[in-house]
Amino acid sequence: MFFPVNPDVSDKESASALSDPNTQVFQQALLFSARNVQAQTVLQEVQSRHDDIVAIERKVNDLA
Repeated sequence: MFFPVNPDVSDKESASALSDPNTQVFQQALLFSARNVQAQTVLQEVQSRHDDIVAIERKVNDLA
């Protein structure tokens, strides 16, 4: 059986994961997913702040 989360999972582990949704395979996938979303949010915030700083720099140069 193939798990997109972890392609190296054995048949025994995959059978165990299917019988118990609280197994480590699913917990790791959820944790990775949450971290990925959080990282994307932080990246967007950093890019937005950078754009704001560049705009301020442009305005200061225009005033000078």
